[in-house]
Amino acid sequence: MNIYVVTDGNYSGYHIEAIFSTKAAADEYCQTYCSEDDGCVQDWAVDDPSLYGAFPPGLAAWTVEMKEDGTVTYTDKDGKPGDEDLDYQRDDYGKIEWHRRRAVQPSGPCCYKGRVPMPGPWTLFMKVLAKDKEHAIKIVNEKRAQLVAANEWGVGCEQYEF
Repeated sequence: MNIYVVTDGNYSGYHIEAIFSTKAAADEYCQTYCSEDDGCVQDWAVDDPSLYGAFPPGLAAWTVEMKEDGTVTYTDKDGKPGDEDLDYQRDDYGKIEWHRRRAVQPSGPCCYKGRVPMPGPWTLFMKVLAKDKEHAIKIVNEKRAQLVAANEWGVGCEQYEF
């Protein structure tokens, strides 16, 4: 069985407008109420056990790492959702991890040739489902802004130092 999902907007404004049982009704609604550039009708299969674990159409898996000031330090397209090696990671999408790299500082006692590893600042590391690189960065940046505004940068969640 299929349903027809009418979507509109882009990036953080992307949303579902309506859901229909026929394509004709969805097309009519889209032409009447959606913006010309961003409105579209998507055909989604439902009640199909073979789709268990599948991601929404048109999205890809992305990993983004971002500093507190919004500087992007790493992006990577992880592959096409539905790929066998990505399905087991489905629960990781949207989960926050905090990474902190150790920067070697001159001075201080011992360690390696007079250098002491000092922890650098925490970076936000997230896996997201997005249309493209810019969309992935936008999603993570919105989460970054929420965390900074709530004074929760580097607090809780999983933390990794390397």
